[in-house]
Amino acid sequence: KSMRSPTPRVPLAPSSFSKMEKPLPSMIKAASSPQPQPDSVLSGLQDLRQCIKACAEKNLNSQHTMEVSLNRNLAELWSEIQEQLSHVLESARHVVLPSGYIVGERVVSKIEYQIDKGHISRDDVGIVKGFGTGEDRCRISVDFPNLRSVNMMPSQIKREAGDVDVAMLIPLGGSR
Repeated sequence: KSMRSPTPRVPLAPSSFSKMEKPLPSMIKAASSPQPQPDSVLSGLQDLRQCIKACAEKNLNSQHTMEVSLNRNLAELWSEIQEQLSHVLESARHVVLPSGYIVGERVVSKIEYQIDKGHISRDDVGIVKGFGTGEDRCRISVDFPNLRSVNMMPSQIKREAGDVDVAMLIPLGGSR
């Protein structure tokens, strides 16, 4: 026989047992709990489907109600903007520009002018938009078919034939 010395056994501390015992009952419990029946799973899925469908319908109804309300508000706002713009344009028509031109009046170009953005030909008809941009208040802003917002000197345009000469309607030293 060999003469090996027996390996001494070390007793486990009580805390080691308590750590090992805790997972076992939960594992046994999980393994022994009944598995859901296919019918109950199917029923649960159908309930979930109906709930999702009801929520989606409610959401769509809310969106529709909001869309109708927004469209109504936009229509009212658009109407108010058009009314205010009409008043502003009417007021602008009464502003007398250099040489008696007025906003909205049709004028004819006496010059030819070309830049990268477009051009004006002699006899092109344009619409007076207001005072010219910039510091030179002697210029008039005119929109032509091929070039917009052109700062024109009154000597570079003339009234379109048939338009009333507004300058004749303004008494000397007076206002319109």
